[in-house]
Amino acid sequence: MVSVDLGKDHFVAGQDVTVGRAVAEDLLAAGREIVLDDKIGGDAVAAGGTLRLNGNISDNTYAAGSQVFINGTIARNARIAGRERGDCSFVANRRPGHAAGQARVMGSIGGYLQAAGRSLYLDGPIGGDVDATASQVELGPNARINGRLGISAPAR
Repeated sequence: MVSVDLGKDHFVAGQDVTVGRAVAEDLLAAGREIVLDDKIGGDAVAAGGTLRLNGNISDNTYAAGSQVFINGTIARNARIAGRERGDCSFVANRRPGHAAGQARVMGSIGGYLQAAGRSLYLDGPIGGDVDATASQVELGPNARINGRLGISAPAR
């Protein structure tokens, strides 16, 4: 595993990566499985097979993975792409978005959420609208959407 601090930023790469300490500014992580368990003071950038974002991210989040689990808080914008039948989706600027085979949002997102994938499970507060494109959408008992909920089936 490679782990380097440059100023207040932290860079880490390896097969299985766990970030279990606070990072003052930005985090850049790459690996097969990435687990974020602490506070990130700036942006979080992560790419891997399975991403588990359990910590709190103070700024923007950029993530790509086959499975993305958001259990922490994303304070600002999120651009999240994942594998869905082999392609990646791009989420427009200033919109938290998510595209993955499986997405579980248990934490909170401060603004709008776009989600695309096979299945989507929401069980946390969303600060704005939710637009979901998924074969299966489930809302848990803690889901709170401060806006409208739009659901459409994925194109075949």
